[in-house]
Amino acid sequence: MKIKHIVLIAILVLIIIILGYLPIALYRDQFDASVRSNTQADWGTFGDYIGGLLNPFISLLTLLVTSYIAYILFTYESKRDAQSKEEGDVKSFMELYQFFMGIEFRAVRTMAWDILKKAIANDNYRDFIIKENYVSRYIGRQPRADVYREFKGVFYQKDHLIYSQEDNESAFLKQEAFDRNNIDILINFFQLLSFKNVPENYYKICDFYYDTWRPVLYWYAMQLEKAYLLLEENKRFNNPPNLLEALKKLDERFYKPEILAALKEEKIETHPIILHMQGKSL
Repeated sequence: MKIKHIVLIAILVLIIIILGYLPIALYRDQFDASVRSNTQADWGTFGDYIGGLLNPFISLLTLLVTSYIAYILFTYESKRDAQSKEEGDVKSFMELYQFFMGIEFRAVRTMAWDILKKAIANDNYRDFIIKENYVSRYIGRQPRADVYREFKGVFYQKDHLIYSQEDNESAFLKQEAFDRNNIDILINFFQLLSFKNVPENYYKICDFYYDTWRPVLYWYAMQLEKAYLLLEENKRFNNPPNLLEALKKLDERFYKPEILAALKEEKIETHPIILHMQGKSL
């Protein structure tokens, strides 16, 4: 039992003693203390006096005790619910981490990284994948034949054939779309991760390679923001992107304040990883 509960019980007992003694003391002070009565009516009168004086206090005391007990139960239930929620959030967070480190998602990360690398290195492909995020009901989509002619060279290299059927337009378009869709899967994962409310130490312990992914994700988020604001039709047919907001939340959870302050001053365009992907040097 907590000390504060013991103190409250002691105060309650003291109040009961005072309430029990005070009416009798007042009665004896008002009338002759030596008076003793064998008359039933006198005892009835005395009982009415005691009852009329104590009943309101007893009712009030009962109300206070009942309210306090209800408060204790409510506090206990709230703490138990909060603890259960935290345990559920931690379990969900750890499941996300296991999924991130799994073989299946590792393939997603690899393909998404490769597509983003190509977009960072090639402005036309960058514009293509960003535009593909905002088309609505296929309005304004670049003809697939043009996509094949313009970007097959981005994927097919003399020393390394990424796809086995270089001259097969249908196979190329299908594979390119499949690989590009992995960006959406990766983005959804990090956005979901940003909304997980768990103790900070879990973000520090679990390595999501955020240091590596951060500049690439920020670069992509900035391209989405620019494209969304550029055309009025994007605002009419699409919700605003929320990747940038998610990344800011992840920054606050992954980094110490002094590192976070330095990161806010950096320019993503000149980040070493971005320059490396563009074939540039510092």
